[in-house]
Amino acid sequence: MKTFLLKRHYKLILAFIAFIAFMVLLVTFLGSQQIIAYTNKQQIETELCVTCYENDIDIFDDTVVHEIQILTNDDTYDTMIETFKKTGGKEYFSVNVMIDGVLVENVGLRLKGNASLSTVLGGAMGGFGGGDRGGEDDGFAPPAFGKDGEMPDFEDFQFPEGFEPTQEFTDAMSGSGSMMDTFGDMGDGGKEDVPYLLKFDEFVEGQCYQSYAEIAVRTSGIMANASMLHEPITNYAISSLGIPISETSYAGVQLTQDSEPIMYVLAQQVDQIFIDEYFPDSDGVLYKISQVGNDFSYLGDDPTLYADIFSQETNINDADYTPLIKFMKFVTEASDEEFAENLSDYFDVVAFADYLVIHNMLANNDSLAGMGNNYYLYYDFGTEIFTILTWDTNESLGKLSGGMGGGGMFGGENGTGSVSGAETDIYWENSGDFGKFFEQFEEDSEGEEINDDFMLEMDDEKGDKMGMGSHLLKERFLETSDFLELYEERYKFIYEQLFETGILTEKVDEYSDMLTKYNFENELFDQNAYDDAVQVVLDFFEARYEYLQETKLLSGRCRSEE
Repeated sequence: MKTFLLKRHYKLILAFIAFIAFMVLLVTFLGSQQIIAYTNKQQIETELCVTCYENDIDIFDDTVVHEIQILTNDDTYDTMIETFKKTGGKEYFSVNVMIDGVLVENVGLRLKGNASLSTVLGGAMGGFGGGDRGGEDDGFAPPAFGKDGEMPDFEDFQFPEGFEPTQEFTDAMSGSGSMMDTFGDMGDGGKEDVPYLLKFDEFVEGQCYQSYAEIAVRTSGIMANASMLHEPITNYAISSLGIPISETSYAGVQLTQDSEPIMYVLAQQVDQIFIDEYFPDSDGVLYKISQVGNDFSYLGDDPTLYADIFSQETNINDADYTPLIKFMKFVTEASDEEFAENLSDYFDVVAFADYLVIHNMLANNDSLAGMGNNYYLYYDFGTEIFTILTWDTNESLGKLSGGMGGGGMFGGENGTGSVSGAETDIYWENSGDFGKFFEQFEEDSEGEEINDDFMLEMDDEKGDKMGMGSHLLKERFLETSDFLELYEERYKFIYEQLFETGILTEKVDEYSDMLTKYNFENELFDQNAYDDAVQVVLDFFEARYEYLQETKLLSGRCRSEE
């Protein structure tokens, strides 16, 4: 019987012996080798990066000022600029890049951004809500005034009732200097004002730097502020709450071999690598808003109707717009009862409440809640739930706040002396004031329409305009008692975490001390301009704190209970 069993299973026995022998050899051979247990980001590296450049200095270590040299010449840069000015195209150029002492060869470099880029360079642009396909760019595109893009005559222009612009704002809009110079930028419209994208795998497939395929090299935005604190501080606030957000750090960037280094903010891209890092099930699909001010209305089941509204960023071969269309249809057509009962079957409502709270608390109108801009939706096929993600926060801390109840517009103080954005209503009731301002540009002093391309009519029953702060998801969410109560609960909690603890002003001090020390040795920027800009940020936090303290919600009375 034993012989029969031995003959019957001899193949299994031989396989087992071979396996044991292999393991003995493996242990013997690797006995002196280090075996690393990869987790999360390291797993991403092995899966998406074939050639990964490493460095002892983490590129998003925000306790140091990083040093980047782009090893190219002025000819490459000039060609890049001229191409954009003539065609609006942002072509990649192959360059070698030195990052904190590590050389990475054949990296793709291109211009990045819409509004911040066009404000500095002018030239052809995709238009309001347009820009590059593929979701690679961001920011709102400023209006193309007049039939040929000229500024309207401010002599007879009437601001909306209640809006009192600063002299600096009036000068900027009437052509007395650029917006970038007016609002505190350290540059003069040159290389220092232009955002870039480094794409490590553009010319070498599978090439990464510390597992990242792309790194954004960002300015302080269209309404520039020499402190460059807005995005790092806002993202720090979001991260401190345990919410997925792009990592940031500061860098002195030498844009050509012969140029002086300039201060930039480095930012992690929201892409598949980002999703792999933050979501246990990362095989879903990521959508990015492309059309600024879109109100989230359902347009029908034809996917082509949404191609200019959202760009699909991941899982392109195995997924499409179907989940997003289904969600938008629900938001548009559900009854109030259905919306209240079933929204959580489609959407992470706690994450959305937190999103609305944070961007309100930090007065970021350049978001879904303000201008319908700068957000991603990630769809998890397992849970069939969408989660909202933040992107591009460099216009936060009141930089694009409306002047009618919002405490001013475009930086500094408004005509009444209140700090910009400090009095942003906690229920977003004045989030459309930015749009009310630009409505004045629809007609010039003689009644001729001058801004047709910018003031695009939405096809909803309200006749709302793109970029006017109207968003069905936001509005229905805050009009539903259960979700309003959730919003208020999260508002009180996040207020305690961010404002009562003082962590944000502490972070401002930490960043400014670090940069000031670095600047003393390296002369990266004008220290006086930097100090003044930092004070603007600190003034915002002080004024915002004072305003929030006096609101009914934070002084003990909730609207949801009224």
